Amino acid sequence: VVKIVSVDLLAGTPVPGNITCSMGIHPWSTDRQGADDALRMLEEMTSAGRLAAVGECGLDRLKGADLSVQTDLFRKQAAIAAVNNLPVVVHCVRCWQELISLRKEFSTAPPWIIHGFIARRQVAEQLIRHGFCLSFGPVLLRQSAAPQHLLPQVPPGRLFLETDDSGHRIAGIYSAACSILEKEMNDLKKQVYSNFKEVFHGTLVSKDGPAGR
Repeated sequence: VVKIVSVDLLAGTPVPGNITCSMGIHPWSTDRQGADDALRMLEEMTSAGRLAAVGECGLDRLKGADLSVQTDLFRKQAAIAAVNNLPVVVHCVRCWQELISLRKEFSTAPPWIIHGFIARRQVAEQLIRHGFCLSFGPVLLRQSAAPQHLLPQVPPGRLFLETDDSGHRIAGIYSAACSILEKEMNDLKKQVYSNFKEVFHGTLVSKDGPAGR
């Protein structure tokens, strides 16, 4: 399994030693001090080829600093990712149109991946149309969850699966996805790992199976 640990630069999250990580300023931390230093560290880490992605970063209408502050910090992180040819792992809550507008500014950059996607079908369709990838997690384990109905609509090349910090095993997420998609486990593993290599360029990661988080 490919494991990518997410480091929030303003939350005091320790940087793991030999584990592949993504790094960014999570929108929930945008009301904390030290953003300029965090951005400098992000630039240093990306320039040194130490990261597989930038993020989690993004926009959250319910938590964190004023949306204008979040937007400014997200745009700066997206620019760092674009310069270094890295994907962005995105946390977004009730800011989908703002996020799509920002993506248009970076339309030629590597894909942005929506982490823990749980929004409506119409949102999914818009995001897919604008080139986003969607990552689904433990929500797939809930029998009545809307993402179960969305999953078959996601183009195979735009799909990721994750555990987040739920404590669930990635094998359980894959099993649920296979049931929903009516696919064989090996076929789904191959597809998601192929997506991983395409989007993340296999950066810093040794192959030991499909992508997980």
